[in-house]
Amino acid sequence: MTTSGIRIRKLENRDLEQVALVVQKSMLPSLAKLSPEIIQKKLSRNNTTNFLTGRELVEYFVAERETEILGLVGLQDNEIRTFYVDPTRQGQGIGRLLYNKIIELAKVRNFKELIVKSSEEAFDVYKHLGFIKVNKIWKTTEDGSKHFTILMKQIL
Repeated sequence: MTTSGIRIRKLENRDLEQVALVVQKSMLPSLAKLSPEIIQKKLSRNNTTNFLTGRELVEYFVAERETEILGLVGLQDNEIRTFYVDPTRQGQGIGRLLYNKIIELAKVRNFKELIVKSSEEAFDVYKHLGFIKVNKIWKTTEDGSKHFTILMKQIL
């Protein structure tokens, strides 16, 4: 499948159900290391009702073909806050289209760099897009397990 027929547009309320499903499906591989209780909390936080709670300052865009949401990206200031492509659609250039939208916005806003806090699973995606690792940020989850995110940046 090619990227023809895909358009990038702002997230609308009517998209929330499909967006929540894309996010949940995309998160499953990274959740395997967590306890069932933490998994449930993370998935419920990304359901249709709760998806935008606490994210009012994030500007979201979706990749859409006809009426199907294929991916999502969110930008808050110069930080990518959300970046998901439906796992069944990965490797088809959809992420690149979403990323190009973020670059376009960053340039219009005269940002000198973009930053992202990447999961271990997404590290190679961001590296492929030109981000470099700055450092690891260790966190302890509610169940006491430790994991890290990787702070990355890209000079524009």
